[in-house]
Amino acid sequence: MVAKLWYVLLPAFVLLAGPLAAQHDVPYEVVSGGGGVLYGDHRVYCTVGQALAQSAVICPTYRCQSGFWYLAALESTVEVAITAFTCDYRDDAVHLSWSFSVASRPEGTSIYRAEEGEEFRVLTPEPLPAGIGAYIDGDVLPGRSYSYYILALDTDGGYPSRTLTVDLPPKPLTLYQNYPNPFNPTTSIAFFLPEPCRVKVTIFDVQGKRVRSLVDDSWDAGRHVLLWDGKNDSGKSVGSGIYYYRLSAGKKRQTRKLVVLR
Repeated sequence: MVAKLWYVLLPAFVLLAGPLAAQHDVPYEVVSGGGGVLYGDHRVYCTVGQALAQSAVICPTYRCQSGFWYLAALESTVEVAITAFTCDYRDDAVHLSWSFSVASRPEGTSIYRAEEGEEFRVLTPEPLPAGIGAYIDGDVLPGRSYSYYILALDTDGGYPSRTLTVDLPPKPLTLYQNYPNPFNPTTSIAFFLPEPCRVKVTIFDVQGKRVRSLVDDSWDAGRHVLLWDGKNDSGKSVGSGIYYYRLSAGKKRQTRKLVVLR
């Protein structure tokens, strides 16, 4: 099906505007620069001061060029400054990824985040190099909502992406399997706290005798990682064999098995 297309010639000064002045989202079927939505609710992301060239009417390449404001029910990708921006939640962190069009050539990228009900703040005080297209935000808590956008930087300031919001599912108290396992000489023990509480992490031998107390203190909610160097409370290395590590958080306990291999 051929997409319907409306276009209008912009004033001459627009023809001189830089092709990457800013990036905005515009609904399908909007006539000119800000006209009402005729129908449909899909969205296309375009660059201010650019639009589909008139030649697109004859040969629809759907490439943004200065001089026209497109607007139509497009079935192909419109070339824009920020060609992709996605985020997903896995491994207790939000993973962001993005890419730019060849023509944009940004000098760097800044990442902004807002928690529900809060203002956006920059996560990267030092902009990321232009060649980097991914970022992992591990400072998040399950059960909360976070919004993100990126700012592609250039000599005139920068142009923002659309804003993405991710709702993190709630998560219970979790004690993860240590890594590596078996291990020698050290291993990591990670756990997740759904709320602040007093935490104890203790190592036991197969007879149930305490070998080492790794922590006994109040901790904030979130994911935490401890290191065990394979030594007991006296500072001596334990022998090869099976041991157990127990997480006590408030009134809840979880236990897992680990192996020391000398």
